[in-house]
Amino acid sequence: MSEQQFTDFFDPEIQKIVSEDGCSIYRMKNVTGEGVITRYEILPGIELFYNDFHMSDGQNQNKLPHSDVLEINHCREGREGSVLQSGSCLYLGEGDLSIHTMDNCASEMSFPLKHYRGISVVLDLELVSENPPGILTESGIDTADFKNKFCADGSCFVMRAKDDIEHIFSELYSVPDRFQKLYFMLKV
Repeated sequence: MSEQQFTDFFDPEIQKIVSEDGCSIYRMKNVTGEGVITRYEILPGIELFYNDFHMSDGQNQNKLPHSDVLEINHCREGREGSVLQSGSCLYLGEGDLSIHTMDNCASEMSFPLKHYRGISVVLDLELVSENPPGILTESGIDTADFKNKFCADGSCFVMRAKDDIEHIFSELYSVPDRFQKLYFMLKV
């Protein structure tokens, strides 16, 4: 997602704080609190976001009605609840994972504990298939299969906390700065 698409996605209360070397940091404020989103451009069509919210409600404008863009969310701490465009209710607790397409993204989120910390991975399936990372090409994995497997017919995939999920994401929360870029490429 481009810089403009990202800032357009959220309400006008989001502001870029810093941007350098493929990393941008944004602050979002409203009457219920504030949040910080750190965005990393990993590979063409693949982005990683660290989300740290201390607010009870957040909004976005959902100007990304792309059915070929997947969002994978992992909740590290706190809670997040939302109603997706499909009408499905999504509630993530600590350790939970969700996958949905961006055309099904909620326009409002609630953080019942006034705290949410997690990671989002955004995959633009069209861009990734046009510029596949070498490891995907060699593995024979077709990124279009991700959408068919997890989000067929606009559904949202949710997996409750398991050791397997924790293993995938836990290391991403404690990567030393000097290894981040390479580690993110390998892990994502």
